[in-house]
Amino acid sequence: MKIGIYGGSFDPIHNGHLSLASFAIKELALDEIVFIPTYKPPKYYKEKVTYWAHRVNMLVGAISNSPKFCMSYVEIERKGTSYTIDTVKYFLNDKSKDYFTLIGGPDCKNSFHTWKDYKEIEKLVDVKFAERDFYCPDINIRATLIRELVSKKLPISHLVPKTVEDYIINKNLYRK
Repeated sequence: MKIGIYGGSFDPIHNGHLSLASFAIKELALDEIVFIPTYKPPKYYKEKVTYWAHRVNMLVGAISNSPKFCMSYVEIERKGTSYTIDTVKYFLNDKSKDYFTLIGGPDCKNSFHTWKDYKEIEKLVDVKFAERDFYCPDINIRATLIRELVSKKLPISHLVPKTVEDYIINKNLYRK
């Protein structure tokens, strides 16, 4: 199988993430995308992330209706700081018969050279970024925008799946 590995904080998962994953499947001829929520982002990540269980629950709700999307708890179960190199090695050891492509958004392509062991990642798996390596419309949705809108009690229904919007409201997330 050709599997796309898509990691991130997903705080919250939004339509831009889902669109990127859908286009990656189509454009890169992948069989599935594995979403991998971080437990704790690396030190250079400046923003505080929402408790992992909330992010996982929103992610599960957002991808539950897509047969080509699944989620791995590998970084959640590992605890500690999440580094892509560790996750890539996990997948290569766990499913050596599969072919893996690490996918990322256009913002990641500019910072990829700062990731821990990024050259080794490139040796171990295919690395593809939206807008550089595969088509994905510029949706211009950022999780920071969603959190800001929620804190101001403004609508987000056009930015996230209904399940995510309902979860944010029911759990009173992103309120100041």
